Amino acid sequence: MRLAAIAVTLASMAVLWGQVWAVAGSATPFDGALSSAQGNVATDEGKAFDGEIGTQFGGRHANTMARCTEGVDGPNLAPFDLLMKIGGDGKVQEVLVRPDTRVAVCLRKAVAKDIYKKPPRPGYWVRIRMSVTP
Repeated sequence: MRLAAIAVTLASMAVLWGQVWAVAGSATPFDGALSSAQGNVATDEGKAFDGEIGTQFGGRHANTMARCTEGVDGPNLAPFDLLMKIGGDGKVQEVLVRPDTRVAVCLRKAVAKDIYKKPPRPGYWVRIRMSVTP
């Protein structure tokens, strides 16, 4: 009987710990990356870099967006955020999108191999807000 009570107590502690962890770790990787990108663009250096990335990105991915939106309609054309983590060498290290629409996922795959100008520091997050006009 005592062993069963200990098992129930341990199981309850595990559930409670899981709930505490879920609250403490409630920020998703996307939220942290978005916060970093917003902080980056709040500086003069970040604004300048953001403008350069926007120009490069637009030139590289106009055709990609045309391909990604072909035959797509409805909720898959919803606006989305694309976040890129750019390494010290200018290579894209990570790409996150929200929401995960078909268009967003298609673009994320294409962007993953990009190389841009070297950022102000390694691991630099950039936000690109995408709106599709049908």
